[in-house]
Amino acid sequence: MKPWILIAFSIVFTCGGCAWESKLFPNNSCVFKNETKEKSGVRFRLPDFSNVGYGEGKRGIPPRSSIVVAKSISPTPGDNTARIQQALDEVGLQPGADTKAILLKKGVYPVSDEIFIPSRVVLRGEGPGNTKILMTRKDNRKRVVLAAFRSYSRSGNPRSTNWFKRPIDGKYYPLLHDIKTGETVIALKDVSEFNMNQSVVVKNTVTPDFIKAYHQGNLSYQKPDGTARAIWGGERFSIRYIRKVVAIDIERGTITIDAPVRHTLKVRDKSYVMHLPDSEVGREIGIEDLSVGYVIPEDNAKYRDVKSRGQDSVTHKATAIYFGNVIGGWVRNVRSFANSGRDKEDLNLVSNGVRIQSSRFITLEDVVMRNPLNIGGGGNGYLFHPSSANDILITQCRAYNGRHNFSFGFVNSGVVISEFQSFNSALAVDFHTGLNHQNLLERIDFFYEKPTWNSNVLEMYNRQWKSSGAGLTGIDNVFFGINIFGPDGLKVCLSDLSSTIGKNYAIGVQNLSHTNGPAGRVCNLPPATG
Repeated sequence: MKPWILIAFSIVFTCGGCAWESKLFPNNSCVFKNETKEKSGVRFRLPDFSNVGYGEGKRGIPPRSSIVVAKSISPTPGDNTARIQQALDEVGLQPGADTKAILLKKGVYPVSDEIFIPSRVVLRGEGPGNTKILMTRKDNRKRVVLAAFRSYSRSGNPRSTNWFKRPIDGKYYPLLHDIKTGETVIALKDVSEFNMNQSVVVKNTVTPDFIKAYHQGNLSYQKPDGTARAIWGGERFSIRYIRKVVAIDIERGTITIDAPVRHTLKVRDKSYVMHLPDSEVGREIGIEDLSVGYVIPEDNAKYRDVKSRGQDSVTHKATAIYFGNVIGGWVRNVRSFANSGRDKEDLNLVSNGVRIQSSRFITLEDVVMRNPLNIGGGGNGYLFHPSSANDILITQCRAYNGRHNFSFGFVNSGVVISEFQSFNSALAVDFHTGLNHQNLLERIDFFYEKPTWNSNVLEMYNRQWKSSGAGLTGIDNVFFGINIFGPDGLKVCLSDLSSTIGKNYAIGVQNLSHTNGPAGRVCNLPPATG
């Protein structure tokens, strides 16, 4: 089956004063309106992206003037970690529900460990060129500079992010019936233990039937060395939706959630609802008007090679900014910087830029990440990286010289990347791992001085055994206005999908190639081996 390539369609709208507006999906009073369309005799409906980003798509990031500065500090010689953390903790404990800001006055703030930003606190500088946070620690393996609520999951870290793979309180509430894509009402055996406006996670379980449905009956793929690797191994590959309960019907035994599920969750796959306690979630967290950089380890130069084992470096998965288990937050007007003062030419980061993990309603606006040291294998050099995230907006951002300038991690849904510029990504930006679905990439510009190794600038396909059994990495995603500026031969490589699995939509995509049939050879991808 050929991919769904939609050349033109019409949407009738009246624009309201909304948080953001897609050129593909204009708003009507802040609610996306799109009627069912027909192309070549086939009826289809594009996904709804009206609720993404901070404020659930209804309002933008708060004006700076609306957030009271509760405390200001200036840099001091030596390590500033404890001073910044103490100020954040003090403001986070102040009474009241209003969000407050910590202002970092102009200067360079050397830090040696992770800084955690609690709920309802904004870490604000006096501009990226003025307020600079410099990580001086050499061994940053799986460590973060600025951590919104939680940090990277690692052994011994008491503030590791919860991936919501299993119930936190041990209580499973199994589905009585399948929930179909677009539905919000969930039938459960017992709804008496749910409350209005509480947060929940709705998810499936990675069963053999779930895996085989998307991999032609396979549960594993053969690696080049002849061994087999399982596909979608473990619950990090499960579909997870962070949602809020907005109605409870005791008589009918149902709860209603605030937004539809974006993929059918089946009883067959042991799907269930779990409580998400307030203690496990950060809210209303902002980072703005500052820059983040590192003292670069001089003995790690070999990891500037994409073929190197990045996981062996002391910089493995080091991340500048990390949102973990946050519902409602933002990063605005933030840059990476080079300690040398030559931001454009020299190394800024030691590995990753911004990661959003197991979070919802986050906006990244006017964020620039560039020039990481470690672009080796194992999860390094990812400059923008949503993972297991819902309803995220990344807009007006730029990335330079990463391994993957942006990459979709484990099973994202409702992530929008809009008005993004990518410069010289060493490998294609990609849908990397798991069944990413109903995401939107629109108005993306790729700039290259030379081709990638296989001439692909954007990839989404069945990655089979790669990246710990990544398997099929995307269905029901929308690609609109993808432009390529660089040498001839650069292209976008997207999966063809059968009508029984799902669809992908490409509208105005330059140099589109497909992974199935003869065109698959054009993408320079390995053949499937069952």
